[in-house]
Amino acid sequence: MLDKVLGAKRQVWMERVRNGLDLPVRVTLWNGISHDLGSFDTPLVSLRINDIGGIGAFLDPSLDTLGEAYVRESISQRVASARASRG
Repeated sequence: MLDKVLGAKRQVWMERVRNGLDLPVRVTLWNGISHDLGSFDTPLVSLRINDIGGIGAFLDPSLDTLGEAYVRESISQRVASARASRG
């Protein structure tokens, strides 16, 4: 039940970000499903949500919630190097 509710909220949030901001970011969930938050060939930033608890940091983001999720290792990130992103 919780996964269904979070899944619906997650989908609405990702569509809003993708349509409104068009970020070069790929978000990969704990279950391996990836969502692109913009139109790009290769993401500049890859975010991984490592557990279901980390999704809340994105649904209601603040420096506190994102920082706590990162410290708890509920989320992790990889940033493409500047050289690779320039082609």
